Amino acid sequence: MALSLVFWLLAVLSAPLTLTSPSEPSRQEDAKLTNQWCVERDLVLVDAAQRHYDTALWCWKVGLRPQATSEVLYSLAVSDGRFKPAKSVLAKMRALESEDWKKEPPRPSPTLLRDHAKRVAKAKEQDLRDHLKLAQWAAGKKLDEEARAVYERVLQREGAPLELDAEGCLRIGKSVVRADTSKAIHDAAVVINGRRYIRDEFFRALPDVGSVFEAGSDALRVRSTISAENAEHLHALGLALVPLLEQELGGRPTERMELFVLARRADYEKYLNSAGLARFGFGGGVADRKTYTAVVCAQAADLDALVLHELTHLFQYGITRAIMPDWYGEGLAETFGGQGTFRFSGGALEVGGMLGPERRTLLASPERLMPLGELLSADAPALFPERGWLFYAQSWAFLRFLRGEAGPDVAERFRRWERTCTGAALGADAADLRAGDPSAARALFDATFSAELATLEARFREYVASLN
Repeated sequence: MALSLVFWLLAVLSAPLTLTSPSEPSRQEDAKLTNQWCVERDLVLVDAAQRHYDTALWCWKVGLRPQATSEVLYSLAVSDGRFKPAKSVLAKMRALESEDWKKEPPRPSPTLLRDHAKRVAKAKEQDLRDHLKLAQWAAGKKLDEEARAVYERVLQREGAPLELDAEGCLRIGKSVVRADTSKAIHDAAVVINGRRYIRDEFFRALPDVGSVFEAGSDALRVRSTISAENAEHLHALGLALVPLLEQELGGRPTERMELFVLARRADYEKYLNSAGLARFGFGGGVADRKTYTAVVCAQAADLDALVLHELTHLFQYGITRAIMPDWYGEGLAETFGGQGTFRFSGGALEVGGMLGPERRTLLASPERLMPLGELLSADAPALFPERGWLFYAQSWAFLRFLRGEAGPDVAERFRRWERTCTGAALGADAADLRAGDPSAARALFDATFSAELATLEARFREYVASLN
């Protein structure tokens, strides 16, 4: 497929141009240059698609199902859906006909996860090198806007502070960015900890956010408008969460998680509006799939709990593109970040405890509980302000119930549902990270448990009554 697409692109490049007048050579040259740019850009994307498709095949072979599907979707995304091998494999994954879905694979070892991370990192490093060559080609052809856009993408990926050399040029590895382009990028940058960084999508949404403090590592970067101490504390908290989620979910994100803490509610709401996420304004935090950033408002009652909750969402997005029902996502996030469910002291984090008494009181009245059918199909944002927090608490309880209290047979079928949804990336949209539909995962849950839903509901209500 890669070769056939390359040949098609070359045919586009070599096709004769139709000229309206022999007196317009500049238009002819502009059109030819535009065609050349499209060819060079698409060649880079085709190569990236092939690399990540190869990584997906390796993931599938060693039993990393969610990671395999994520790489297939990435391959499709960078090729604008044209990479046929990836389309074919994704269709087979989502047919759910393989006996593999019925088997519970062994939990991946830390060594296997490190190997996976290295393979993905190697593929993405080559992606960046190819993009850098593309930017240099564009700069050499005086395609200044195209060159700058690619340079900024490379610099954003690197995440390093911007520093001009004695000639006023930015350096990326051994490559030198032309002085005028370097100045434009440098002047548009944002200042963090007194140093300039590329202004990514988040900062473009909040151009006047004010002073920003940062603490970071390979796994997590925290940026805060409160203080350097706040950034350091939340970074330590987030790092303590990572190995616990890795053990729970059997995977490790290949992208660095980003956490942004905003001191002012107005800035938080401005970001939500700019990102098209205004419907999540009911609470104090959101995990944005597209930018792979958790954004929280520091005015929340329990900032540590909110950060753990949103980072759990983000971690899950980092290992699977599946669109899970809201009860599952919020139940999982409350397991690791619900008020009362964790303890952080001396750099050590304990999770999985009981939800705090104030939160559990929402479950104390049987007549207030949501019917199970309503819980399973609920859209969380639509339940606020009346029943949103009840939904969160009940989702936490239902997840605990399915994983243990409902018995080994239910727990085994529930785990099969989980790995099928995540392994096949049910509901994911390859073209839009913020889009997706949980109906496929809901339908599979219904097919798995519908025959006994009434019995499950009665037993679940008994379990909830025992919590208070």
